[in-house]
Amino acid sequence: MNLLIVNFHYYGNEQYTSGIYPVTPEFFQRQISTLAKEYTFISQVELATYIQENKYPEGNFCLITFDDGLKQQMQVYNWLLENKIPAIFYVPTKPITESIVLDVHKLHFVRASIDDTDLIKLLKKDTAYDYSIEDAKKAEGQYKYDNDLAREIKYQLNFKLNAEAKSAFINSTFSSLFPNEEKFSQDLYMSEEDIIKIAKSNMLGSHGHEHIPLAPSPKAKSDIVNSIKYLEKLTDTPVLSFSYPYGSKAAVNDEITEHFAGSNVAFALTMWRGINDFSGSINPFHLLRVDTNDAPGGKNYKGL
Repeated sequence: MNLLIVNFHYYGNEQYTSGIYPVTPEFFQRQISTLAKEYTFISQVELATYIQENKYPEGNFCLITFDDGLKQQMQVYNWLLENKIPAIFYVPTKPITESIVLDVHKLHFVRASIDDTDLIKLLKKDTAYDYSIEDAKKAEGQYKYDNDLAREIKYQLNFKLNAEAKSAFINSTFSSLFPNEEKFSQDLYMSEEDIIKIAKSNMLGSHGHEHIPLAPSPKAKSDIVNSIKYLEKLTDTPVLSFSYPYGSKAAVNDEITEHFAGSNVAFALTMWRGINDFSGSINPFHLLRVDTNDAPGGKNYKGL
């Protein structure tokens, strides 16, 4: 069995100058049609069962995923249901439990509102700025679709600054633009009713609690366990899979898999790019995944 896992985030027709790049319904439906010519779509339950039984069918399969639990994704959820195409929606739980906006999304909307040349000036002015040649190489791998300036901003915030400095900068800048964070959060993320609905279709997965890089992080175990417990209690449905926030080599390591012991999670997804070949040895907690742009029908598709 060969498995291509394709990941999406923002969905809809609204366009932004930078920072946020939604997949339009028209583009998504065209890409699904392209994928359907080469792959059979697989559900979360099917994949979990294959992994648990260690028995895999022959053929090429595709798993569709959406990260971040965004309210706008309910549009595509309904379309997928109507067209009987399985998918998984990975939900971070802190926005739901506390009505906050995650730093990753605050940054997206800050960058959509402030030009990157001005934003990096603010970063250098208000934080302990440190960005080396080695950092630039890592940033290129982490943010392959961004230009150099955007990579520098995102890598500095997500990987260089400590949690307190990062939150202080992003919160200050975001609140100056969007003062009512609670309403913004409720408009941006899925509601508990949405999550229950998705779970009933066996399309729900965990994206952690705080959406932080989990390797290395002293919060990794609690972040994973608390998110799973909340989702399972809310939906009365086992959480079968997990999507690592950021998903890069810098955000995922071997130790993280230990935190799924005793849970119902059968597999977890990285953003290490490639196709999963189940004919050989494979770690189900380090499954490969590609961005929509790198998949067949995507803007940058050059083969896998």
